[in-house]
Order: sequence, then structure tokens, then C-alpha cells
Amino acid sequence: MNTSRPWPEGKTCAVSLTYDDAFTSHWSEVAPELERRGFRGTFYTPIRAVFWEHAEEWRQVASKGHELGNHTVFHPCRRPVDGPTYDTFDRNDLSRYTLDEFRGEVEVANAFLKLIDGRSERTYGNTCHNTTVGRGEAETSLTPVLQELFPAARGARRGGLVSSELPGLDFYELGCVSSHSFADLKLAIDHALESGGWLVICLHGVAEKEERLQIARSEHTALLDYLAQKSQAWVAPVYDVAVRLRAE
Repeated sequence: MNTSRPWPEGKTCAVSLTYDDAFTSHWSEVAPELERRGFRGTFYTPIRAVFWEHAEEWRQVASKGHELGNHTVFHPCRRPVDGPTYDTFDRNDLSRYTLDEFRGEVEVANAFLKLIDGRSERTYGNTCHNTTVGRGEAETSLTPVLQELFPAARGARRGGLVSSELPGLDFYELGCVSSHSFADLKLAIDHALESGGWLVICLHGVAEKEERLQIARSEHTALLDYLAQKSQAWVAPVYDVAVRLRAE
């Protein structure tokens, strides 16, 4: 086990729990469950009606030390090449964006989030794990904009037991594990503990039983309980870990 990582005293790895898309369960259930175990998470919250209607609830989440991460305004994703084509800008298709249009949207999201939590800095959660705008010869990496506006970005989802290693960590391509299975997530946590790295877990909603984009409550509870048993793991928002590593 590598114990030379720059984690808080007594910790041998970092784990960041991230939750996408501003589900009601995030502020009603997930945040309180994290707090009960002494954890804080990152909630990647797109700025759209669902979020706007619950601004006060999200303000309370932020006040407890959770990160409200940037997840754009409209949550655009790259549409398939063989999908519908458009002659004009489409706010739901990231492949129709230019880099300037993307920049404008995330700047608006940052400004709105600052009205909620008062913070000037936060990390970016790539929508649908996409890392480019445009298509064909016009396809362009988001990285230049992300480097200007954020200390880190989650980047693309990668398979396997993802645990970012130092040196050489790409702060704009952190990678993450996404699974509705506690067994899978336990393996990833164990790998992080052994390697001394940084594990980012990507989840969405929490529900009574597993559904599309929803992890079963029993699996989520098992995940949190397991992390609570692993006192060597520093469970912290993406922003907190990124800033700590950047200061090294």
C-alpha cells in the first residue's frame, strides 16, 4: 500500500461520491445520509426547472458542505451520428455546439450556482461523460474551456477499477466508476485503498428498487455503510480533493 499520498492524516486514499442531474432524492435523502456518516458529496446539478423549483433545498445542501458542481444549463449530450440532423444550434445536442457556445452555457451555470451557494469555484461534471463539442473535422475538446473555468472535471467514464494515480493525474479527465451494484463499487473502493489513489464514483438517483439511472436504496446504503467502516478512506467532494492535490 502506498502511504505517501497527500491525504489528510491517517487516510490512505480519497473517494468522491458524485450524484448527477438534481434528483429530488439528492436533497431529501442522499445529502442527509452522507452527513449522518460524516461524509460530503458532489452534486452535479444542471440549471433547469427541476433545480430552479428547489433552489432553497439546494441552498441548504450547499450550506452543509456539499459541493454543487457545474453540470451545464440544459444538460446537452452528443447525439448519435445516425440520429436527427439540424441546420441550427440545438441546446440538447453537444455535437451541435461550438466551444464558445459551450463556454457561455457553463458560465451561466456557474453564475446561477453562485447565487445558490455563494461560491466562486466548483468542478465540472461532464454531461453524459462527453468530452468534446462539434462533429467530424469540427470536433473539439472541451479541455481548453474547462482549464480556464474549473479546477477539475470528471471527464469520461472508464471501465474497470478506476483510481487516479499520481504523478501524471489529468485533472480534466479524472474518470469514474458508475454502477448500481454495491459489489462492483466495493471492489473499486478496495482497489483505491490498496493503491492509495483517488476514486470518483458516479451515481444518479436513489430509489426503492433499481431503475434506469436509479440505484436501489439497499445498494446505496450498503455503499455508504461500507465506506463508513473504512476509516482509511477520505470521503470528500471532488473540489476538496482536487484543490488539495493541486496545492501539493
